[in-house]
Amino acid sequence: MIRATPCPCIAFAALFATALLAATAQASSLPVRDGPGAKFDLPISGMLAGFPPGAQGHLDRSDLMALPTSVIDVTGKFGTETKVARVLFLSDLVAALPAKPGADVLLASCTDGYLSVYPFEFIRRYRPYLVLQLGDRGPERWPPPGLAFNPAPFAIDASAALAAGVEEYRDIGHKRPWGVVSVRLSSMQESFGAFFRGRWASPSPEAAAGREIWINSCASCHPGPPGAIGGTKSGRPMEIVQAIAGANRSFFMQYVRQPTSLDPAAKMEPHPWYSDAEFDQLIAFLTTPAAGLAADSGRPR
Repeated sequence: MIRATPCPCIAFAALFATALLAATAQASSLPVRDGPGAKFDLPISGMLAGFPPGAQGHLDRSDLMALPTSVIDVTGKFGTETKVARVLFLSDLVAALPAKPGADVLLASCTDGYLSVYPFEFIRRYRPYLVLQLGDRGPERWPPPGLAFNPAPFAIDASAALAAGVEEYRDIGHKRPWGVVSVRLSSMQESFGAFFRGRWASPSPEAAAGREIWINSCASCHPGPPGAIGGTKSGRPMEIVQAIAGANRSFFMQYVRQPTSLDPAAKMEPHPWYSDAEFDQLIAFLTTPAAGLAADSGRPR
């Protein structure tokens, strides 16, 4: 079954960011404390007022718990015995931070090198939330009964019961990380600027759509070129993915859809819902020629 693909447009993210930052500028209610903090605090960096570039602070767990939180139904999401969770919506988290002007994306890094990308427009539309407690258990007592993998110190999720269209969002799994160990407040230009310059300064409509697929999905596991971040879980940087996509279209499509069909040892999760049209977009982005180089007019073998 092919999933619908309502990717949030980066341009719309700036509009939401402006409104969100206007509210933040009036009063920041969440202190960012120096240093990495204790084991179950949340390290944070990035575009934070009062913090120089590269500095790391942390959000004290007690300060997070003091923000407006909600208890929601998470039956089936965190083992068979956990029915509810106390959560903090990312929209409330971002609004409480002392964000610098221009911030329009929140990045969450995980224990295994995974990176989840949350444009502010995604945060507004799909209402993802930070899990603080599972049942009455804080992360010091995770995993809860019935769950083998420990999602501590933090997990992020999104629910169709809270926002329509969540399950139809392309690669919603990339927005549901466990083992979140830090967050970064950033901007699309700071984190993915390389994808808007040089060869990608004036992409075709197809390549521009493929760029959004990469940023919101592929970048969770694959680091980009200098000036475009990405997760390190896969161990395969974007340059390798580009080479495969450009050399053999059919192999690339089959590998993304069902990796173990070509490599029984593959660790990449299958993406069978990707349509041929989406592959056209992704490959157009990946194979956009550098300035001064002619595009290969033939389809890869």
